[in-house]
Amino acid sequence: MLTVLKPAEIEVVSLPEVKAHLRLDHSFEDDYLLTIIQAATQNVESYLGKSLISRTWQLMWQPDKSEKGGLVEIKLPYPPLMEIISVNKIFQGDRKQPMKRYGLETMSSMPKLICVADSEAVEVIYRSGYGDYPKSIPAGIRQALLVRIADFYENRCSASFESKSTLDSLFKELLAPHRLVGLT
Repeated sequence: MLTVLKPAEIEVVSLPEVKAHLRLDHSFEDDYLLTIIQAATQNVESYLGKSLISRTWQLMWQPDKSEKGGLVEIKLPYPPLMEIISVNKIFQGDRKQPMKRYGLETMSSMPKLICVADSEAVEVIYRSGYGDYPKSIPAGIRQALLVRIADFYENRCSASFESKSTLDSLFKELLAPHRLVGLT
């Protein structure tokens, strides 16, 4: 089970950036714009399979019977991985014991914690994202986010198939270099 312990503390694009992109100079839609900034950010993160602004995650992993006693790779979703904060074995009664022996594989697109699977659950607390500030996010991702926000703003109901197809194509082209392989 994956849980966000500490969400991103700042948006990837600010309200003034969005208003400049949309060429808006009024404030009566600011609340709506903030909502679509969040929705578009979730859309981009879901499409990429990545965290944009850093956040802290708790991953609870339970081995199945076939894994006990062997080496296992525990995938750490929503890269890029910034740091491992803690790795603990969880015993009955929720007693924790720090796991001292584990490895980390970071060369693939999805980082993995490698350890011996006992009968205990494993808790991994880690931070992931491109960084703590929007400027650390690649320009193509930020531009795709602005494209998606503009799409949400300008097509509040439904877009024509032709314009939607063009926007989706641009969105995908901007994000393609950053997307995890194997996601649909």
